[in-house]
Amino acid sequence: MNYHWNWSVYWQESPDGVHTYMDTLLAGLQWTLATAGTAWIMALVIGTVIGTVRTMPNKWLVRLANVYIEIFRNIPLIVQMFLWYFVMPEVVPASIGDWLKALPNASFITAFLALGFFTSALLVAEPQDRSMAPFEIRGIRVAEVTGTILTLSEVMPSCFWIAVAAFMQRSIE
Repeated sequence: MNYHWNWSVYWQESPDGVHTYMDTLLAGLQWTLATAGTAWIMALVIGTVIGTVRTMPNKWLVRLANVYIEIFRNIPLIVQMFLWYFVMPEVVPASIGDWLKALPNASFITAFLALGFFTSALLVAEPQDRSMAPFEIRGIRVAEVTGTILTLSEVMPSCFWIAVAAFMQRSIE
């Protein structure tokens, strides 16, 4: 095989007539990193709230958090992106839908919302499978540690490490 790579194509003018192909690739990389970064921050904030709610003694709040996880975790991401971009502007009141459609970066906003909600459900559900064993939590409670202190001092850091490790693993895949 005697193929010669033509690397100069990256510095040729792209079809838009303004940028080179390299500029277009770098702009795509910038949007990808911005979408992933904002979605991850959103997922971490929402995941922290939902994960904390799941450790509360109020069964109705726990059930509500579980419904949130089941809805956003079990609907494929591509379907959620479709729903956020095409369906959500039609479901909300007309003034909000028109405003959302008129935004210059509407695709960015809907993409990071869909990715953020989906990732938050994954991050919250992951520690459920790998978190501290129930006997460890019972042992801490036997030591007369209240539920709030237990959540803040033992369960939450453990769940954060598990969730971050799972997120990094999914990012690599």
